[in-house]
Amino acid sequence: MSAGNESIGSIGKPRGFRDILFAEAARREKIVSQVSAYFASAGYELVETPSVEYPETLQKGQGYACTSNANNNSGNLRDTFRFVDVDGNLIALRNDVTGSLARVVATRFSLVEPPYRLRYVADVFQEQESLRGSDRQLTQLGLECFGLSSEAADQEVLKLALGGAASIGLDDVKLHINDVSIMNCLLAKALEAPDSAADLSWKQEFLNEWKKGNLVRVKKLARAISEGGVLPAPLSQTIKKLLALRGGIEALDAAASLVAGDTSAAKAIEGLRASYKAVLADIDKGSNLVVDFSLAPQLDYYSGLIFELNAVQGNGRSCRIGSGGRYDRLMEQFGRKMPAAGFGYDLASLERAVASYEDSAAPQSETPPLRVAVPKGKLYDDCIDLLAQAGIDMPELRNPGRLLRVANDQYDIIISKPTDVAIYVSRGVADIGISGLDTLVEADFPLLQLLDLGFGGCEFVVAAPDDMTCSLDELSLRLGTIRVATKYPRLTAQFFDERGIQVEIVKLNGNIELAPLIGIADLVVDITQTGTTLRENNLRIVGRVLPSTARFTANYSAARTDARVAQLADTLETILSSNQAKDEQEEMSTS
Repeated sequence: MSAGNESIGSIGKPRGFRDILFAEAARREKIVSQVSAYFASAGYELVETPSVEYPETLQKGQGYACTSNANNNSGNLRDTFRFVDVDGNLIALRNDVTGSLARVVATRFSLVEPPYRLRYVADVFQEQESLRGSDRQLTQLGLECFGLSSEAADQEVLKLALGGAASIGLDDVKLHINDVSIMNCLLAKALEAPDSAADLSWKQEFLNEWKKGNLVRVKKLARAISEGGVLPAPLSQTIKKLLALRGGIEALDAAASLVAGDTSAAKAIEGLRASYKAVLADIDKGSNLVVDFSLAPQLDYYSGLIFELNAVQGNGRSCRIGSGGRYDRLMEQFGRKMPAAGFGYDLASLERAVASYEDSAAPQSETPPLRVAVPKGKLYDDCIDLLAQAGIDMPELRNPGRLLRVANDQYDIIISKPTDVAIYVSRGVADIGISGLDTLVEADFPLLQLLDLGFGGCEFVVAAPDDMTCSLDELSLRLGTIRVATKYPRLTAQFFDERGIQVEIVKLNGNIELAPLIGIADLVVDITQTGTTLRENNLRIVGRVLPSTARFTANYSAARTDARVAQLADTLETILSSNQAKDEQEEMSTS
């Protein structure tokens, strides 16, 4: 039995797939029944599609034309299970339902007049790396509306997204909305420059980092392309200000002021305003509807409205239960131009939210303490100093000894290994955390990077023995495969893959500098602050991979639903700016 399987004796199942028993299965069955009945009452008809599709269909379903360059795109099929059937055809398990329904509408509904209101309950299969604890089989239930005018469909879909959650007793659901076309309009302005067409990689990187939640990198990119002359400075400032806007009508008014003069962006904001007002008139708790211009599209095919649903659980914390949006361009991939919008719930998330109330005799009525994960080791003292400046000053944190948790009525501080902070934040165990960029990149868990805190500076480097005088390319040509020792296999593989250098990665847990000395590796990839340890072990830097500093991170749901996260981020940003100004003033006075 392979290490990737969970086994009992000789009987097991592949990782990422699970058995669902009794109470959980009963809750899931009830949820599916109630949500399906609610969707049906709104006129949505059930459609079932095969679990397998041709890869070309899935590729189109992600919003990408089937070209020779498609595999270089973020819309490729790395996360799909693919196999060859007995006829020699390459087929794949579907990783998304929307593309399959778009295929059905384009190929089967030509004799039926739109609009088409379709609902579904379906399993999707998404490949995941080992040891991430993620499911590879997910059950989704949702709906898609094809052929209805954009404004009417957007409002209908948003109301049904909240109504479906309410139908199973989830009344406290926060709905965050945005329109991706606003940001696209702003970025398109940069493309109007005569010399901008030569290199569009900055735009793709910007969109990728936004989608990943790396707001630190997004802001730095906006500044860098502005300084490089690609993006006018006022437009760069507009983008950064827009990403900071969140609220209700006041946020929409501020956004309209920012994009004044851009007709397309202004039109998109007015459409968002109409949706906001229509939904607001339909719900009891206005604070549960938020316009959030930092909300990024999680799928590449979205072209207009995007939204996310977060349910407050019995313990007072939130979890993401679904998302959706508008994807007009997707239908064009299947040869039928038509407006379309929809959303999907993750059944497992719905079940956990419902179970949190059933399992809690007295659901949380008060706001729970804000939970913060801080790393042990070299970043710890700077973290505690910064938090103290922000008003989070607990005496026990100064000398915690063996304590792993310090809490009061307002804050719950978890003291963890640096590599665990990203796990805690991404899984919602912690609302926010502080972690080095090095561990965030290596872990690659979904979370928001809100601030670069500036301390804990170090750098990922490639180091070789002093007596190695050739370049990396020359070494690759001579050896064919270079052996590289590192604690960071993901980042190392990415670095060498981008350069077309073939490597064998030797994963070590400590004393990386020893590897070339004892012959287990030709090179090392490690972090360094001054380079002293490398020099003492007769190693020299031959490549620079990535600079790293501490980052202030947040769980997606916590950042969307808990105002304290944004308030703390604002406080920290003010403190950092003040500290920087003081440092600069001191440097000037001593020079």
